[in-house]
Amino acid sequence: GTFDLVLSNPPYIPAAALAALAPDVVNHDPHLALTPGADGLAAYRAILARPGAWLRPGGWLGLECGIGQADDILALMADAGLAELEAHDDLAGIPRAAYCRRPESPV
Repeated sequence: GTFDLVLSNPPYIPAAALAALAPDVVNHDPHLALTPGADGLAAYRAILARPGAWLRPGGWLGLECGIGQADDILALMADAGLAELEAHDDLAGIPRAAYCRRPESPV
């Protein structure tokens, strides 16, 4: 079906950054929950491949972002035809969430 609101915390850590993670993270969380490999954006590309298949017109999408990934994720959202793109900072002032809305009608 389709949804009015989708929130996701997909795996986003680039594969090369796994070695720098704290042992309690690497040794606790499943590998696939941490990284989709390569640049860490594969899950976002999959989510944004066909947003109209699961997000209703006017619906909102919110995604957690890895450090330094917000601009890339907003660009993927724009490429998918989504609108009202915004990044929001965490308490440390780092952009860690990206939000967008599916337009009510195609532009």
